[in-house]
Amino acid sequence: MIALSEFHRVLKDDGLCYVNFLSENCDSCGEGKEISDSEYVTIQNNEEVLYVHYKDTEIESLLSKFEIIYKEKHIVKRNQNTKYISSGFYEYILKKK
Repeated sequence: MIALSEFHRVLKDDGLCYVNFLSENCDSCGEGKEISDSEYVTIQNNEEVLYVHYKDTEIESLLSKFEIIYKEKHIVKRNQNTKYISSGFYEYILKKK
């Protein structure tokens, strides 16, 4: 992933960064036009938006250049237009190796 490579490049040795990823536990997972496995394009406010929903194992393989300091999975339910929706997130604090 280009963004993670750039984070690694600009961090000082032992530098920390925070990242989060959408999980497959989101109600939005699978909505829109499928681009590839777990990647979907939807229209929001007349613009295309790309959403990628990850599995636990997919994320960890992207983080091999970092030491994982903190990892947590959250599932949040919120009221959106009188309908409750769930959003799932994986949160990480990473340290440059």
